[in-house]
Amino acid sequence: AKDGQLRAEQASEAKSRLLANVAHEIKSPVGGVIGIGDLWRTGQLGPVNATQTEMAEMLVKTARQIEALSYDLLDVARAESGAMKVELLPTDVPGLLEDVRRATALRPEAKSLWMEVQVEGEGLVALADSQRLVQIVSNLATNAVKYGATGGSVVFRAKRVRDKVRLEVVDRGPGLSREKQAQLFEPFNRLGLERSTVEGHGVGLALAKRLTELQNGTIGVDSMPGEGAVFWVELPAA
Repeated sequence: AKDGQLRAEQASEAKSRLLANVAHEIKSPVGGVIGIGDLWRTGQLGPVNATQTEMAEMLVKTARQIEALSYDLLDVARAESGAMKVELLPTDVPGLLEDVRRATALRPEAKSLWMEVQVEGEGLVALADSQRLVQIVSNLATNAVKYGATGGSVVFRAKRVRDKVRLEVVDRGPGLSREKQAQLFEPFNRLGLERSTVEGHGVGLALAKRLTELQNGTIGVDSMPGEGAVFWVELPAA
C-alpha cells in the first residue's frame, strides 16, 4: 500500500513539474506573437487594410487565450505541488461577487447575457484569500458565459449554509449529465464540446477546484441536461 501511495505521489509531482515546464515554455513565444500582432494591428509595420486589421486582432486574441492558458497551467501546478500560498482573511462575499459581475459583463462575448447578484441574508463574510476567490468566481463566470445560451442569464448568488458561506454562479446553458459532472474539475475537460465552436481549454474549473481546496472549501455543481447549471463554492464563515 505504501509503495502504491509513493508511486501516486511521484506521478503527481511529475505531472506538476510537466505542467509548470509547459507553462513556462508557452509564455515567452506567445508574448512575442502578441507584440508583433499589436504592431501589425496598429499599422506600425506598414499600412493595413480592414481585412488585415481584423486578422491581426484575431491573432492577438488567440495568442492572449494561449497566454491565459499558460498562467492557469502554472497556477494548477503550483497549487498541486504545495507551492501556492493563500492568506485567509475576512472577505465580503457580496461585494466580491459584484466586482466579478461587473468585470464579466464588460466582455464582448457576454453582451447578450443578463447578469445580476442575488444576496440572501446579511453578514456574508467568508474566511478566504480575496485574490484567489476572485480567480475562482471569475473562472466559474467565464464557464457560464461560454456555455450559456444567447439571450440567457448568469446569476451570482451568496447565502449562508450552516457555518459556511455559499457562492453560486447560475447559468441557463445546456446542463450536464452525471457522467460529465464526475470529470468536470479535471484539466482539459470541455464538457464533451471539444469539437464545438465554444472557446476554451478546460483548465479553469480544475484550477478553481485546487484554489477552493487551498482555502478549506468545497466546490461542486448541481445540474441536469437541458436545465442549466449551478456551480457552487462553500467556504468557512469568518
